[in-house]
Amino acid sequence: MKNLTVNDYLKLSLGLSAVVIALSCAYYFAYYTPKLNQEKITKEQQQADAQLQLQKDQQTQQRVSLSYCLHVADINATAYWNRACKDFGVNKKTDDCNLPKYNADAVNTAHQQERDDCFKQYPQK
Repeated sequence: MKNLTVNDYLKLSLGLSAVVIALSCAYYFAYYTPKLNQEKITKEQQQADAQLQLQKDQQTQQRVSLSYCLHVADINATAYWNRACKDFGVNKKTDDCNLPKYNADAVNTAHQQERDDCFKQYPQK
């Protein structure tokens, strides 16, 4: 067997170092980077999904709040109408007494204004 010189050991260690560096680069580009990118994409998708769900929940809440506000406006208008009927001496058990045009217009205007306020407070997209 031939005796190896320092020069031979140096060449051998440089060759092995090059192989280790090449394998490290291959691992980094073939395995680590794609996995890191996939994790990043997954995280971004989860954040986008969470944001979309939050928007849907907010829109649902807006619709529910608008519906409730409009319902209250209708109840208030009916109560206002009935009070106006009582003021004119009509005390029916139903909500359909005939008011003079001026009074009916006042009730209807107040009702429409309250409904408009609901749409301003809870805008729909």
